[in-house]
Amino acid sequence: MTVPDEWTQANAAGRELTAYQNGDGAALARAVALVRAAEPSASDPDVLRLLSKVLLFGASETPSQATWEEAERVGRSAVDAAEPRHPALALALGTLATLKYEWFGVCHNRSAIEEAVALGLRAVEVGAEEYDDHLSIVQNLLVHTKTLADFGVPVPDRPLLVAETVLADLPARHPGWPPITAGYAVLLCEVAMRASSATGLDTAISRLRGVITGTGEPQRVLAGRRANLATMLGWRYLLGHEVRHLDEAVEEYREAQAQWPGQEIMTGLGETLMSRFARQPAQDDLDQALRTLRQAVAEEGAGRGRALAGLSSAMQEKHRLTGEPDHFFEAVDLARRAVGAADHPDLPERLVDLVVLLGSTSAASAVMAAEAVTEGRRAVAMLKDGDILLPRARSALGIALLGHHEHTREPRELGEAVNQLREAVKGTDPRDPAHALYRANLGLALHTRFTARGRRSDRRAALAEYREAAATAAEPEVRQTAARNQGYLAAETRRPAEAAAALAHAVRLQAQAVPERLARSDVQRLLVGTGDLAEDAAAMAVVRYQDDRAAGLLELGRGVLLNRTLSLRTDLGAVRQVSAELAGAFERASDHVEATALSGKVEERARALAGYRDVLEEIRAQPGLRRFLAPPRTAELTRTARQGPVVLVNVSSYRCDALVLLRDGVACIPLPRLNLHEVREQVRSVCSGVPADADLVGTLDWLWHAVAGPVLTRLAPVLNVGDRLWWVPTGVLSLLPLHAATSARTGESALDRVVSSYAPTASAIRHARRPGTSSSLPMVISARYADDPLPRSVQEAAEVAARWGTSPLDATDLPGAEVLSALASAGRAHIALHAVSDPLDPSASRLLLPHGQVDVTDVLRMKLGDSAFCYLSACETSSTTTELANEAIHLTSAFFLAGFRSVVGTFWPMGDVVSGRAAVRFHDQIGPAPAAADIALAVHRSALDLRRRYPRAPRAWAALQHVGA
Repeated sequence: MTVPDEWTQANAAGRELTAYQNGDGAALARAVALVRAAEPSASDPDVLRLLSKVLLFGASETPSQATWEEAERVGRSAVDAAEPRHPALALALGTLATLKYEWFGVCHNRSAIEEAVALGLRAVEVGAEEYDDHLSIVQNLLVHTKTLADFGVPVPDRPLLVAETVLADLPARHPGWPPITAGYAVLLCEVAMRASSATGLDTAISRLRGVITGTGEPQRVLAGRRANLATMLGWRYLLGHEVRHLDEAVEEYREAQAQWPGQEIMTGLGETLMSRFARQPAQDDLDQALRTLRQAVAEEGAGRGRALAGLSSAMQEKHRLTGEPDHFFEAVDLARRAVGAADHPDLPERLVDLVVLLGSTSAASAVMAAEAVTEGRRAVAMLKDGDILLPRARSALGIALLGHHEHTREPRELGEAVNQLREAVKGTDPRDPAHALYRANLGLALHTRFTARGRRSDRRAALAEYREAAATAAEPEVRQTAARNQGYLAAETRRPAEAAAALAHAVRLQAQAVPERLARSDVQRLLVGTGDLAEDAAAMAVVRYQDDRAAGLLELGRGVLLNRTLSLRTDLGAVRQVSAELAGAFERASDHVEATALSGKVEERARALAGYRDVLEEIRAQPGLRRFLAPPRTAELTRTARQGPVVLVNVSSYRCDALVLLRDGVACIPLPRLNLHEVREQVRSVCSGVPADADLVGTLDWLWHAVAGPVLTRLAPVLNVGDRLWWVPTGVLSLLPLHAATSARTGESALDRVVSSYAPTASAIRHARRPGTSSSLPMVISARYADDPLPRSVQEAAEVAARWGTSPLDATDLPGAEVLSALASAGRAHIALHAVSDPLDPSASRLLLPHGQVDVTDVLRMKLGDSAFCYLSACETSSTTTELANEAIHLTSAFFLAGFRSVVGTFWPMGDVVSGRAAVRFHDQIGPAPAAADIALAVHRSALDLRRRYPRAPRAWAALQHVGA
């Protein structure tokens, strides 16, 4: 049989194309030449289809639009040449669909991808003669439909029905099963995300999981599939805010990167790490994201614009952490480059990224703020109603307009901002996680407009938006911010009931907004921004005559790091009575959590916390242990007052009160002469280095009249002279010596009325009184310094050691680790060393050694169990930063958390001679096995002794502080 000439030429072109695909670069030009020679006389649809396919390869290698048009013309000729029901028609339509899809990759014209989908549907309807050809057409249809959906177009029903029909009949072992299942799962994911359907997304994820391993396909294909699974898991997180989905997404991206490292996979990993950082801002995640995204940007490829955008976002977060202007300017440069590298449909999203960056930071100049508005309007104009990106673009533009208004004070911009944000809210399904954020942003815009224009309707509307945002199922940080804003605005509008409820809600969200799985340093950084939330919530509760609730809120919202550490070191006596095995498991799990708290490794800490929670859940399932480690109730708090009143001094801009825990309940003592501004002024006066005695006299007089005097007068019926009392001051008041408050005119003093102790929280007092017998093993530590011999401290240590019948440990040549090791078995300790308080990072406050140091985090690594007391004869061991005053992060609290039931520290440097006298006087008054009350009384008598000796020098007698039981 004679083969038609058109087939001879077509087959020759096909062979050259195969040669080209096998590495012969010149073969493609020969194949195209053969096609051009054969095409004018060709009439067979299969020949024309083959010729079109060769031309498609040629067009892909050249930027010539003419070649693309030529390939399309031949492809359409193939379709036209086939009879309506000819088997070749399906293949011709499928080839033309692929050509239009590839052309879309060049022109980014939406009509091209729309036609590709339409052609694919026609091909499926016609049906290919060979089943494998039919499967190939279906597979391509799913890919083309996903690309169309990227434009924000809803996924059509027909491609999904086609895939469902094919999969219903296709054996799972068939080679076509994995790619069609994967394509179907991706489309299901698109549908689920648009409907905010967690169930639908779970179905898509389950489908895709079944085809990421064991299919025999190339590693590159499987890596891409894993990357799609990781993307779905990231979206699943948005619908439920369970961080485990982000954890799994990170792992899937890492597996994909190991299979086939590529730009898109690296970018996806970096973006997912940043998503996890946004929810739980661990420094380790940010560092990994920056490294990964820089690698992705360094690669040449079509995904470079997306990588640039991801790196810009990461640099923006680095700027927020460091405050370094260079990081912000690099972020802006990267975002602009991402816009320049983007083509439609990616351009609107890249523009929105730039707008968010420029419009949401005070670092932006007037010029940058104007650029944010311009590009925001451009992005909104490019998008159509119903586009999934449009609400985000409107919200970004609204915030940009607010930022620009700060520079221009143009009233019309506020109106436009409100309108854009209203449209963003309207255009978002209430189930969408972004809905609450857009509502909160709208509340901000309305409140800003109220401030500028004074329209009460705007303030009422702002309050309503905050109220709705706080009540949604959005991310905890969004809800907490909305609840805070709601509470403060409700207080401003004289709605105390709503203000109290909203601020209490914000406090309760604190645990979720500051996740446990973060490393200690990351939590500390987050807590800087919490301000006076707990104090304000307590103040509004007092306004509502809810004194018990106010005390509970102060316990819940303050001392976050401290309370978490205490929960890990809690007394396990009740658990041991039920199960010694469970108690041991809890100890091992809590040790693991504590070890990872200082490492910063996110995944390692997440695993440790999962194990800890499993043990905790098992303990709470035991009889009588349901409330093990639950937040204390009022009755539990008041039990701390059995040995004396516990005075929580709350300082808020709304009102100031002493909430006194007594045996029979909580009493509120209003403190009208106390106010937040004056507290801050007094702290500035006496807490910057060594205070002047004249300044201290004024501060102690103010403390007497504003706090101690009213409290002690009110408590006079239940307090005898010399009774014990615990001060639990809030905020920066904790930096001032309440125990030494003294009237300058009358000489009345707290020192003459009560034996004072301090605690950061009432729960800390409960912990200090845990059952157990303290070791009596003594340890005295001192050192000789070359630059500052401190002969008095060495002598002091020798005198103390002699009283204890031991010898001091000379730490002159010891590293910090050996000093801590020596303390590990001590039941009572005296440390006479240099110390410094770090003004920037309180966790870096440290004891200084001639050849090393011991900082707060080093001390926290100790877990002593039952040690009686530690006397810190060192400078300013109770000093911390004002921003973290509620966390009590200093050396005194660190030794308390390490296991000492009582710790003696200092508010400021006392001087070598005075410090030595105080220490010797203290030790003269205690026996070998002192009770907690004996230690507090010894500190009290030392202060009285110093006051008698230096009556006009409160710097000497007001510095000592007793913390604990």
